[in-house]
Amino acid sequence: MLALRERILTPMNVQSLKEFVAGLSGKDKAQITAATRLSAVLQGSLGRVRLEAGLRHRLGVAKAGVQQAATFGDLCRVLGIEADSATAAETAQTEAVAQPAAIETNAGPGGVQVGIDVEPVAALPDAADYWEHEFYKSTFSPREIAYALLQPSPRQTFAGAWCAKEALRKARPALAQLEWTALEVVHDASGKPAMTVQGQAAGGALSISHAAELAVAVFVAAEAILPPPVNDEPPTAPLPPPTPNKTGPASLALALIALLLSLAALYFSVFHR
Repeated sequence: MLALRERILTPMNVQSLKEFVAGLSGKDKAQITAATRLSAVLQGSLGRVRLEAGLRHRLGVAKAGVQQAATFGDLCRVLGIEADSATAAETAQTEAVAQPAAIETNAGPGGVQVGIDVEPVAALPDAADYWEHEFYKSTFSPREIAYALLQPSPRQTFAGAWCAKEALRKARPALAQLEWTALEVVHDASGKPAMTVQGQAAGGALSISHAAELAVAVFVAAEAILPPPVNDEPPTAPLPPPTPNKTGPASLALALIALLLSLAALYFSVFHR
């Protein structure tokens, strides 16, 4: 068995890596050069996760730098793959390209942060065995896989769960450093979904919707913010303790807006093609 695994994990070269990236992007491998921007061919974060999962399966190791690789040439360097002469020359010409600045996110009124994500169901890879497929093993927990397989359309359920994870990370950008399986969609006895982070409640409200070809999720996260003290004098009467996890009118309004946006995105995606 060990000898067989060693054969499966044969290191890639630049040509086989081009074939792999081309397969994910639907392009001819001749179109993949050192200057090719991965964001342009991998269809957003879902394509990036499929790339990472495939490389982990083929190389047997997780490379943190894959997430930061901007171009195919960068990806070669991260993986320690020696480029051919043409790729090396292209890489040298693109090394000075500036990287996009990080996007800063700020909480809205009342400490509310909203994340939303829409994904075509067909963007998720088809699989004969979801338990063993590299993408699903790397992205979903065993509990999430088991739940999806009990649904009428597992792939549609996976798409909704993926959108939920993306919506959570957009609402709480600090969670981007965690593995995807650490962000888990769970369901109560009535089937209502919620998010957990490393087994703990994520602290927010989750909504997931599906259509035949699309899935959408909204996550609203509200941080408890205490008002600043008016003065330094002690209060004349004890104040009631603050009630945790309560949202004010601004929070409820933002949650309603987020839900309406998700429904509008779903409507226009389905009926206006």
